[in-house]
Amino acid sequence: MSSKHVPVLLKESLEFLITNKSGTYFDGTVGFGGHAEGILKLLNNDAKLVAVDVD
Repeated sequence: MSSKHVPVLLKESLEFLITNKSGTYFDGTVGFGGHAEGILKLLNNDAKLVAVDVD
């Protein structure tokens, strides 16, 4: 049995988070990358995403 992580409230979070498509963003709980992937899809090539996780 395999499971896939489904980010909770992804659409709603990104609507409020992404205010500048060229901005710099930080994901402190990157985990399986669900939110990071969503963020990257909304940013342009001038933007930056810093993503880390404890494990």
